[in-house]
Amino acid sequence: MDLNHDIIKSNPYFNSLNNESYSKLAQQIAVLNLHKNEVLFREGDFADAFYVVAKGAVRITTINVQGKTIFLARIAEGGFFGEQAFSSSSSSRRQAAAMAQMDTVCNRSRFF
Repeated sequence: MDLNHDIIKSNPYFNSLNNESYSKLAQQIAVLNLHKNEVLFREGDFADAFYVVAKGAVRITTINVQGKTIFLARIAEGGFFGEQAFSSSSSSRRQAAAMAQMDTVCNRSRFF
């Protein structure tokens, strides 16, 4: 699947970008095709990317102090997650995990 520009441009983080800024952003976006139950990232991984779901859905979970998996959110088409990547801290870590609930396509923007 190709980059879905409409979904990216409608995102509240990107919808005010002018054409030049959007073009620069679009060059940094990778399209990820995930299979059902494929892990996108785990709790503790570096928070270096922001994701927009183009198709399908992603399940966001965390582990509580007793070691039990806790469901936090289901992010479907047009939804986004990974805002932690916008943090100014270069050592920011994920505080949740993400897994595809079905065959899913995500657009990933990396920030370093």
